[in-house]
Amino acid sequence: MKALRDGLNPTPKASPWGLVDSCRELAPGVFQVSTPGHGGLMVFAEVELSERARTLNRYGGVFGGYYCYEEDCEWALPIFEHPEWDAVNWSWRHPDLTAEQAAECVKAEAEQTLRHWMREYFAGEEKS
Repeated sequence: MKALRDGLNPTPKASPWGLVDSCRELAPGVFQVSTPGHGGLMVFAEVELSERARTLNRYGGVFGGYYCYEEDCEWALPIFEHPEWDAVNWSWRHPDLTAEQAAECVKAEAEQTLRHWMREYFAGEEKS
């Protein structure tokens, strides 16, 4: 994580979806970006993610040193593993929730998205 410590993860100016017109840092090296036509999450390559989250991003891929996750479904890959990154969005929409409650809601929404659109994320999981 040397690049993160040294501040070498600049705010993305471009993405797989086009030039970035708005960008918000959710955590060190994690950006929520928008373009005129689409957007998603851009996660600096040194940020900890599972191999599944790194390889299942079909529509974003790797771009400029970032793993990219489009905003419709793939966002759920990194957010399921790190719900705290998006909890601030939930806290803003639901100010009655604590940070922990917001993270639980985010994780549940991400899991629902993954189970519907990207079931292979849970491949090998034991059925109960």
